[in-house]
Amino acid sequence: MSCLANSDPYIRRLATTIARAVRQVWPADKALGFRLNGTDWIEGGIVIDETVAVARTLKDLGVDYISVSSGGNTHAQKLPPMVPGYQVSLAERVRKDAQITTLAAGLIVTPGQAEHIVASGQADFTGIGRAVLDDPRWGLHAQHALDGKADYPRSHWRAGPGIWPGFPLAHPQSS
Repeated sequence: MSCLANSDPYIRRLATTIARAVRQVWPADKALGFRLNGTDWIEGGIVIDETVAVARTLKDLGVDYISVSSGGNTHAQKLPPMVPGYQVSLAERVRKDAQITTLAAGLIVTPGQAEHIVASGQADFTGIGRAVLDDPRWGLHAQHALDGKADYPRSHWRAGPGIWPGFPLAHPQSS
Protein backbone atom coordinates (compact mmCIF):
# COMPACT_ATOMS: atom_id res chain seq x y z
CA MET A 1 0.00 0.00 0.00
CA SER A 2 1.20 3.44 -0.80
CA CYS A 3 1.60 6.28 1.62
CA LEU A 4 -0.04 9.59 0.76
CA ALA A 5 3.32 11.29 1.11
CA ASN A 6 4.50 9.34 -1.93
CA SER A 7 1.29 8.80 -3.90
CA ASP A 8 -0.39 12.20 -3.98
CA PRO A 9 1.55 15.16 -2.66
CA TYR A 10 -1.22 17.55 -3.75
CA ILE A 11 -3.71 16.12 -1.27
CA ARG A 12 -1.17 16.24 1.56
CA ARG A 13 -0.21 19.79 0.61
CA LEU A 14 -3.86 20.89 0.57
CA ALA A 15 -4.50 19.37 4.00
CA THR A 16 -1.36 20.86 5.53
CA THR A 17 -1.95 24.28 3.96
CA ILE A 18 -5.45 24.38 5.40
CA ALA A 19 -4.30 23.14 8.82
CA ARG A 20 -1.50 25.71 9.03
CA ALA A 21 -3.77 28.59 8.01
CA VAL A 22 -6.53 27.68 10.43
CA ARG A 23 -4.14 26.97 13.32
CA GLN A 24 -2.65 30.46 12.88
CA VAL A 25 -6.01 32.15 13.49
CA TRP A 26 -7.81 29.60 15.66
CA PRO A 27 -7.19 30.10 19.40
CA ALA A 28 -4.68 27.61 20.80
CA ASP A 29 -6.96 26.88 23.76
CA LYS A 30 -9.76 25.69 21.46
CA ALA A 31 -9.73 22.26 19.86
CA LEU A 32 -9.06 22.06 16.16
CA GLY A 33 -10.39 19.03 14.34
CA PHE A 34 -9.99 17.75 10.80
CA ARG A 35 -12.28 15.30 9.00
CA LEU A 36 -10.59 12.63 6.90
CA ASN A 37 -11.80 9.59 5.04
CA GLY A 38 -10.23 6.37 6.26
CA THR A 39 -11.06 4.97 2.84
CA ASP A 40 -13.24 5.96 -0.07
CA TRP A 41 -14.09 2.35 -0.94
CA ILE A 42 -12.62 2.71 -4.43
CA GLU A 43 -9.91 0.49 -5.87
CA GLY A 44 -6.80 2.63 -6.18
CA GLY A 45 -8.36 5.31 -3.96
CA ILE A 46 -7.71 6.41 -0.39
CA VAL A 47 -6.51 3.69 1.96
CA ILE A 48 -6.16 3.73 5.73
CA ASP A 49 -2.34 3.88 5.61
CA GLU A 50 -2.61 7.19 3.74
CA THR A 51 -5.07 8.52 6.28
CA VAL A 52 -2.76 7.58 9.15
CA ALA A 53 0.15 9.37 7.44
CA VAL A 54 -1.89 12.54 6.92
CA ALA A 55 -3.19 12.37 10.51
CA ARG A 56 0.39 12.22 11.83
CA THR A 57 1.32 15.29 9.80
CA LEU A 58 -1.77 17.17 10.93
CA LYS A 59 -1.03 16.31 14.55
CA ASP A 60 2.45 17.79 14.14
CA LEU A 61 0.82 20.97 12.81
CA GLY A 62 -1.36 21.38 15.89
CA VAL A 63 -4.55 19.59 14.87
CA ASP A 64 -6.08 18.16 18.05
CA TYR A 65 -8.32 15.43 16.69
CA ILE A 66 -9.30 13.61 13.53
CA SER A 67 -12.91 12.82 12.68
CA VAL A 68 -12.70 9.61 10.65
CA SER A 69 -15.36 8.87 8.08
CA SER A 70 -15.39 7.07 4.75
CA GLY A 71 -16.75 7.41 1.25
CA GLY A 72 -19.52 9.87 0.68
CA ASN A 73 -17.74 12.04 -1.85
CA THR A 74 -17.50 9.60 -4.78
CA HIS A 75 -19.47 6.70 -6.17
CA ALA A 76 -17.86 3.87 -4.24
CA GLN A 77 -17.29 0.65 -6.09
CA LYS A 78 -17.80 -1.60 -3.11
CA LEU A 79 -19.36 -0.38 0.10
CA PRO A 80 -19.14 -2.47 3.25
CA PRO A 81 -22.32 -3.73 4.89
CA MET A 82 -24.04 -0.77 6.54
CA VAL A 83 -24.07 -2.21 10.04
CA PRO A 84 -23.83 -0.21 13.26
CA GLY A 85 -20.30 1.09 13.71
CA TYR A 86 -19.09 0.04 10.26
CA GLN A 87 -16.45 2.82 10.22
CA VAL A 88 -15.25 2.53 13.84
CA SER A 89 -12.26 0.33 12.94
CA LEU A 90 -10.95 3.15 10.74
CA ALA A 91 -10.99 5.62 13.64
CA GLU A 92 -9.41 3.01 15.88
CA ARG A 93 -6.56 2.51 13.42
CA VAL A 94 -5.90 6.26 13.11
CA ARG A 95 -6.01 6.64 16.91
CA LYS A 96 -3.55 3.81 17.46
CA ASP A 97 -1.11 4.40 14.61
CA ALA A 98 -1.11 8.21 14.48
CA GLN A 99 -1.38 8.63 18.27
CA ILE A 100 -4.04 11.32 17.88
CA THR A 101 -7.48 11.79 19.40
CA THR A 102 -10.18 10.44 17.12
CA LEU A 103 -13.90 10.74 16.58
CA ALA A 104 -15.60 7.62 15.22
CA ALA A 105 -18.68 7.88 13.04
CA GLY A 106 -20.84 5.57 10.98
CA LEU A 107 -24.19 4.28 12.19
CA ILE A 108 -23.58 4.99 15.84
CA VAL A 109 -27.17 4.82 16.97
CA THR A 110 -27.58 3.85 20.62
CA PRO A 111 -26.11 5.27 23.82
CA GLY A 112 -24.72 1.85 24.76
CA GLN A 113 -22.94 1.52 21.43
CA ALA A 114 -21.38 5.00 21.74
CA GLU A 115 -20.34 4.27 25.33
CA HIS A 116 -18.72 0.97 24.32
CA ILE A 117 -16.70 2.59 21.51
CA VAL A 118 -15.21 5.13 23.93
CA ALA A 119 -14.84 2.79 26.93
CA SER A 120 -13.08 0.13 24.85
CA GLY A 121 -10.59 2.66 23.47
CA GLN A 122 -11.68 2.35 19.85
CA ALA A 123 -12.11 6.14 19.68
CA ASP A 124 -12.09 9.08 22.05
CA PHE A 125 -15.55 10.30 21.16
CA THR A 126 -18.31 9.51 18.70
CA GLY A 127 -20.22 11.33 16.01
CA ILE A 128 -23.96 10.84 16.24
CA GLY A 129 -25.14 13.33 13.62
CA ARG A 130 -27.97 11.36 12.05
CA ALA A 131 -29.08 9.94 15.40
CA VAL A 132 -29.47 13.52 16.66
CA LEU A 133 -31.31 14.55 13.50
CA ASP A 134 -33.71 11.70 14.23
CA ASP A 135 -33.98 12.59 17.93
CA PRO A 136 -32.85 16.13 18.81
CA ARG A 137 -32.87 15.14 22.50
CA TRP A 138 -30.62 12.13 21.91
CA GLY A 139 -28.06 13.32 24.45
CA LEU A 140 -30.68 13.69 27.17
CA HIS A 141 -32.14 10.28 26.37
CA ALA A 142 -28.63 8.79 26.33
CA GLN A 143 -27.88 10.19 29.79
CA HIS A 144 -31.07 8.65 31.09
CA ALA A 145 -30.36 5.30 29.41
CA LEU A 146 -26.77 5.08 30.69
CA ASP A 147 -27.14 6.22 34.29
CA GLY A 148 -30.88 6.24 34.93
CA LYS A 149 -31.27 9.96 35.37
CA ALA A 150 -31.44 12.92 33.08
CA ASP A 151 -30.72 16.53 33.87
CA TYR A 152 -33.37 18.34 31.90
CA PRO A 153 -32.47 21.88 30.89
CA ARG A 154 -34.58 24.44 32.69
CA SER A 155 -36.46 25.22 29.49
CA HIS A 156 -37.54 21.55 29.30
CA TRP A 157 -38.52 20.99 32.93
CA ARG A 158 -42.22 21.02 32.11
CA ALA A 159 -41.65 17.96 29.90
CA GLY A 160 -39.67 16.03 32.51
CA PRO A 161 -40.56 13.20 34.84
CA GLY A 162 -42.76 14.08 37.77
CA ILE A 163 -44.12 17.21 36.10
CA TRP A 164 -45.58 16.19 32.74
CA PRO A 165 -48.30 13.55 33.12
CA GLY A 166 -47.44 12.20 29.66
CA PHE A 167 -43.83 11.36 30.60
CA PRO A 168 -44.57 7.79 31.81
CA LEU A 169 -46.55 7.15 28.64
CA ALA A 170 -43.78 8.46 26.38
CA HIS A 171 -41.03 6.64 28.32
CA PRO A 172 -42.50 3.38 29.64
CA GLN A 173 -39.03 1.90 30.18
CA SER A 174 -38.25 4.56 32.82
CA SER A 175 -41.40 4.10 34.86
